Amino acid sequence: MNQRAFSKCPRAGVALFAFWCALALWPAFAQMTTPITLVNVRGVTASVPVGRPVSLSGTGTVNPLGSAAVSFSGSQDLATGLIQGTFTFSLNRLDSFNVTASPQLVGKLTTLNLPGPIAGGTGAFSGATGSVTYTFTFTANNSSSGTFTLTGSGSIAVGKTVTAITLGSFNGTASVANAVGGTLQTSQPASITPFGNVTVNFSGSGNQHGSTGPLQGALTFVFSPADSFTASFSSLFDFVSPSVSVPCTITGGTGAFSGATGSLAAEFAINSDGTFTLMGSGSITQPPTGVPTITSVTTANGGSIVAQNTYIVVKGTKLVSATTPASGVIWSNAPSFLSGQMPTQLGGVSVTVNNKPAFVYFYCSAGTDPACAQDQLNILTPLDNTIGPVPVVITSGTVSTPPFFGNMQAVAPSFLLFGATSYIAATHADYSLAGPTSLYPGFSTPAKPAETIVLYAVGFGLPATPLVNGSSSQSGSLPVLPVCQVDGTAAGLTFAGLISPGLYQLNLTVPATAANGDNSVGCTYNGSTTPAGNLITVQR
Repeated sequence: MNQRAFSKCPRAGVALFAFWCALALWPAFAQMTTPITLVNVRGVTASVPVGRPVSLSGTGTVNPLGSAAVSFSGSQDLATGLIQGTFTFSLNRLDSFNVTASPQLVGKLTTLNLPGPIAGGTGAFSGATGSVTYTFTFTANNSSSGTFTLTGSGSIAVGKTVTAITLGSFNGTASVANAVGGTLQTSQPASITPFGNVTVNFSGSGNQHGSTGPLQGALTFVFSPADSFTASFSSLFDFVSPSVSVPCTITGGTGAFSGATGSLAAEFAINSDGTFTLMGSGSITQPPTGVPTITSVTTANGGSIVAQNTYIVVKGTKLVSATTPASGVIWSNAPSFLSGQMPTQLGGVSVTVNNKPAFVYFYCSAGTDPACAQDQLNILTPLDNTIGPVPVVITSGTVSTPPFFGNMQAVAPSFLLFGATSYIAATHADYSLAGPTSLYPGFSTPAKPAETIVLYAVGFGLPATPLVNGSSSQSGSLPVLPVCQVDGTAAGLTFAGLISPGLYQLNLTVPATAANGDNSVGCTYNGSTTPAGNLITVQR
């Protein structure tokens, strides 16, 4: 999240918020609606290169180099079920090397014995070469996650120095996300009339390989590095049926298509000769230049998926007044708090999500605040169990933006971070700050192994107890506890729940085996996982 996001702090609310916040082609035209048609979006094979993201994380040793963390980044091909990607062995925050994993089928109980080339690295292993022969064992816990062990041996070369290495007792957790993504590879130049040649990317979440079910996602039509538009969809899909209708809503874009709206009636077909075809037509409306335009909607410290009762960040151009104070505007003194309600309007600015009033927490203007790279609003989404594309509209005074469509799901878990760092906003049991001593000298201290610390987050969905939309007082435990890991080791939770509007607290017990220094933390809830790279610091 941009350093400026949530960079002012309310007087009402939880004290921890205060620490977290204080620390973020075509010429000009008037609005016009243009009929569009997909032309020659055809592929030479039915094996469209798409895949579900696959990841793992764990710890072990690389002898004689020392203790290391291992991670894997790859994908599962939807057509074949094969998984391929790259193992990364990190000796510390600066030094790591990569091992390429060739495509393999991984089932519920799988043991693989394979060679893997070393393909570069970072720090001391920049440009590294060599190879290892590894044994990888996977045991599934359910359809999307499980545990693994990894051992092996080989050699690594950096410059003229060659070192024999042994992978010792790596273990941890692995998962495959309920998501797909890829590029539609065409046999000839594809185009959208009247705009010209195009590349088509897509991403989404839905059913697993070989099954029929809803697939929600987006097609992104890229005309140039600067100009593209996105068409969101939700359809029954299995990648096996001969064809499927894909009704799409155009949900914004970049460059000449920023703020674009419209519709596209598409159809994806797999032909008898094994090729695929994407057909369709519709219309796109491009707003006039100079009008207020939303360019992105993300969860705080997270990605483009949002959820109800979640703090989100909305960015764009001309979203708020050019006379907005340099310090921004925050909801601290909003009169509605006197009646127990969060504000739906702040300084003449309001936001709707799926046509429902959202709660405006903070906004700043790029014209008056150097720290605000774009006009930005931080808002709390209303209660709404809609799944799929939802329109987001900002109104400042009497002027409203064209709708920007966000992807709303049941949950969008994300940890709050201290300022522009990767350190999770966390406290000890006495509510003193948990982090490296250098983070806030004299105020922050590392966690200890086996200590229970408090992590703060957003996007974990609804608690077991009902909430009142807009109430400035919200609390309740989550129905089930998230599953968390610290550097690949399971970490227990003693509590997880909502403690104020949109703010979640997770009481996490640091594993007794946690190593000194920075440790990565990830939590999975309701099929979604917090963003990678978030850290706590441990000191024995």
